[in-house]
Amino acid sequence: GIARVIFQGAAAPERALANSDYWGYAAGTFRAAHGALPEASPDLTRARRLLRAAGKPSRPLTIGIQGSSAVHEQTASIIKAAGEDIGIPVKIKVIPVEQYGNLYSDAKAREGIDAFLSTWYGNMPDPLDVYRVFTKGGRSNFDDYASVDGAVKQAQAAYDPRQRAALVSKLQATVSRDDPWTPITSLPVILYMNKRITGAVASFSYLYYPWAVGIGAR
Repeated sequence: GIARVIFQGAAAPERALANSDYWGYAAGTFRAAHGALPEASPDLTRARRLLRAAGKPSRPLTIGIQGSSAVHEQTASIIKAAGEDIGIPVKIKVIPVEQYGNLYSDAKAREGIDAFLSTWYGNMPDPLDVYRVFTKGGRSNFDDYASVDGAVKQAQAAYDPRQRAALVSKLQATVSRDDPWTPITSLPVILYMNKRITGAVASFSYLYYPWAVGIGAR
């Protein structure tokens, strides 16, 4: 629903943190592993049953969103409605855009916030690029999730592509089950260029790469 309504069909619903754009090697292994992950299909009856077993939260779940972002506001509203439908009270905290970046680097800025919305950028065609954030003590491992710390280091040390893909697929299944980060949608990089020039790179490397030096005529 978020992909269809909020993004007007320009995003794809996602079941994992690393989609097919990351499969730069051993694509068959990653395709099979990705396909084996459960789809996020709504089951409100089961959700309410699980909540009864776990016990109703004593306080609202607070989600941080970026001020001035219509996508954040609309997405959080859908999450809030879904949570309250099964009995989880949800509070939305709007954080000014000038301060939102602090959530990524300052633990004090995250105090009182149970989750926040983010757009994560892929750097290279390797799913491990995403999952290596879950190393113990990692800067972006916001709740210090450590269940795959050893598995990430083992995969990083694997030079054989098939062995590396098997190890990454295994830890991906663990991360998807434990859900330290919840994938919602994947977004394309949209690039507009005049047909008379070339050289731009269609990836998020524009954030840290001197992309303009490659622009030129055919």
